Amino acid sequence: MIVHDVINGGTTVLLPNETFTYAYFNYRENFDEFVTAAAEAINRVRSEGALKPTMRYDLIYFTTLPWISFTSFAHARTPGRGESIPRIAFGKFFDENGRTLLPISVEVHHALMDGLHVGRFIMRMEEELSHPENYVGSK
Repeated sequence: MIVHDVINGGTTVLLPNETFTYAYFNYRENFDEFVTAAAEAINRVRSEGALKPTMRYDLIYFTTLPWISFTSFAHARTPGRGESIPRIAFGKFFDENGRTLLPISVEVHHALMDGLHVGRFIMRMEEELSHPENYVGSK
């Protein structure tokens, strides 16, 4: 078993020509420092424009589809490559019965974690999102 003390992030980045690439950024305990470093990584790959997948396993892959509110999402897979890396997709916010909702898809390898772990992640994310003032505008 491999346990990582820190998990980092990777995200798809839409380029001006409507292709995409990937940006990778390291965990930072301070949220403002994390946002700054992630923005720098995204801007760097936008200027380079090259598709650079990585085979690091200390990552979670993120993607966002801000144009649509989905009910299901599946990532493309390459057998034998990165199968153990969790993949999370976010969709477009929408309002329902006076509540703002966010579509989210979480894909994990069932040999590595169960629904219990995904449920804990979602519950923690809901807790954190219910207090955005702790993150947004904290400067």
